[in-house]
Amino acid sequence: MQYSDEHTRFLEYIRAVGTGVKGNRDLTYVESKDAFELILKRSVPDESIGAFMIGLRVKKETPEELRGAIDAIKALSLFPVAESESIEIGYTLDGKNSYPPLMLKSAELLDNLLVHVAGSERLSPKFGFTSKDFYEALDFPDNLIYHDRAYFAPMLADLTTLRNNLGLRTSFNTIEKLNYLASTAVVGMFHGPYFELYPELYGKNYERLLIIQGNEGNPEVVKKSKMMLAVGDRKETLSVDPVDFGIEPILNRESRTLEAMCEMLNNPDENLTKLIRLNAAILGFAAGIFETVETGYNSLS
Repeated sequence: MQYSDEHTRFLEYIRAVGTGVKGNRDLTYVESKDAFELILKRSVPDESIGAFMIGLRVKKETPEELRGAIDAIKALSLFPVAESESIEIGYTLDGKNSYPPLMLKSAELLDNLLVHVAGSERLSPKFGFTSKDFYEALDFPDNLIYHDRAYFAPMLADLTTLRNNLGLRTSFNTIEKLNYLASTAVVGMFHGPYFELYPELYGKNYERLLIIQGNEGNPEVVKKSKMMLAVGDRKETLSVDPVDFGIEPILNRESRTLEAMCEMLNNPDENLTKLIRLNAAILGFAAGIFETVETGYNSLS
């Protein structure tokens, strides 16, 4: 069989990450950027893309490999120009199943701050409801600006069906939450190592970056949560506990329909209203409007 030059080169990348524990090796930044550009351009067969993505995930990606992937996406996308005096909310794009996106509602309390959020079609493995679903189902304030990935990163969006057919998390799940839409950002994560990883991957792109170990890997705080604020080379670890604000934390993870979650946002009870206010304070703190979450919460009363 005669392979194209691109396919032949890509097969070497598959062998590097998918041979097995003894034969695997990490890709260099240049190799990773090339591999992901070939993927995004669909220059190689889908079967090869799937083999590479699974192999890389099982091997465990290095920061160098993820930087190469990020820069490949940047090179082949049309990211909007970042707004000054603005903030981007980095949601996981495989969605939410148990609790609504409080920070989208919190934007109403920060009407002088432009709030940007990106969304897409639903993704595996969770296939949860995304910011796109909520944005289309709810009325949000004028200061909340939604960006559909199909327009600013069409090559990445074009991989949705392939990724959903794989049914597994891939490197894209790690690096697609942030899209350089604002001068500051808040992003959610689930596993502790990402506290160090996200500043390394994205810190240079934002004046301030707040990483939160929030609900379902998103930035929402509904119970005691760990946070890290990265400003330049400085990193500060903090925590926030709703109990300290007289708020009952949310501990259950029951699945909810989109309609049920929208109803919660449209008609919040007293406790949820306070949680929305707390998340607004966190959003304002991330943007540098409030010196602390506590001062923000009190000023929003």
